[in-house]
Amino acid sequence: MASATPLNVRFGTAADGDPPTEDQQHRVWQIKMATIQLAAYIDEFVPEGRNKSLALTNLEDTQMRANRGIFNP
Repeated sequence: MASATPLNVRFGTAADGDPPTEDQQHRVWQIKMATIQLAAYIDEFVPEGRNKSLALTNLEDTQMRANRGIFNP
């Protein structure tokens, strides 16, 4: 069964396309700042352990996917 999205698009990166526009750079920066702020809250208020680690790992994934959406909607 063939997928609806070509693999080179599905596994593409921002570097595969045109250079980022100022708007894209601004969006990435805003997401990064919000992510860092939330990560700081998690780091401060959540006790060390598996759940804290998973929360931060999933926050990393969230940022990555948001950035990918900016460059490859």
